[in-house]
Amino acid sequence: MGFLRNSGFILISIILFCLLVVIGTFLTISYSLEYDTLEPNLNNAVQEFLNAEVDIGGIINQSGDNLFDYCSAHNIFSYESRKGEIKIPCSIIENGFENVVAFFVADSRFSEGLDITTQKELSGNYKSMLDYCSAHDYYFFREPVFSYESNIDCNKFLSKEASLVELAVGGFIYEIYYQDYDCGFFDCFSKTGSIFFLISQHSADYFKAKVSLFSLIALICIGILLVLAEKRSMVLIVSGALLILASFFIRIFINTLLSLGLNKFINFQEMNFDINVFFKLFFTQLSFVSTLFISI
Repeated sequence: MGFLRNSGFILISIILFCLLVVIGTFLTISYSLEYDTLEPNLNNAVQEFLNAEVDIGGIINQSGDNLFDYCSAHNIFSYESRKGEIKIPCSIIENGFENVVAFFVADSRFSEGLDITTQKELSGNYKSMLDYCSAHDYYFFREPVFSYESNIDCNKFLSKEASLVELAVGGFIYEIYYQDYDCGFFDCFSKTGSIFFLISQHSADYFKAKVSLFSLIALICIGILLVLAEKRSMVLIVSGALLILASFFIRIFINTLLSLGLNKFINFQEMNFDINVFFKLFFTQLSFVSTLFISI
């Protein structure tokens, strides 16, 4: 009986360790996907991508009045970008901000890697936004690549509290995050045809539910260990040790994946985007959860 009891104790301990790894991972993801945590991190990541790949910030973040005043006396607006000199005909700028975006999308230097089937309008331009926002609270905005719609806060726009890019990206994130995904977690891959549902409340709720499920199973395992252990104090020691080991295992595993570079293994089809940046969004709360595990 002693051999069987000890073997059972070891087996259940291994199962408990695996459960703690899963719980810690899912708990980290669920905390990281909380909107107040995700939004600033994702907003910064998208803006960095735009600055590095599209480099449209040089146009958008400038004063709309100055840009239009310049074009009233010139035919070409030019500036130096990271990918060379950009020359935009003023006729494009005067015909609307949506045409400026379409200009960048049509330029192979910036659109390489983008899967774009249509170039939809953004419902107006910078100058009309100034006029519209002087009498309204929100400005309707349509993103041209993935066709997400959002409302830009006119007060923040007029007060220059945030750039147009930041406000627009923030609006898209809000729409993506709170969108009603009428599908199961794995079904959403095929039904939505996109990975963006991963950064949503739908996804956060999925991982929270799994944390609850696996935590219940872990408690059952601890109960079994109490029955198998010769001394109940041993269960406390083993459980504490497993929590610490699981914490270190998760940190080492995640950091190893990031250091290897996930771009070697995963092709991010949505855009020409560093998958490591996207992957990190799910583990911004890794240090917090690790500390939580150790302190328990």
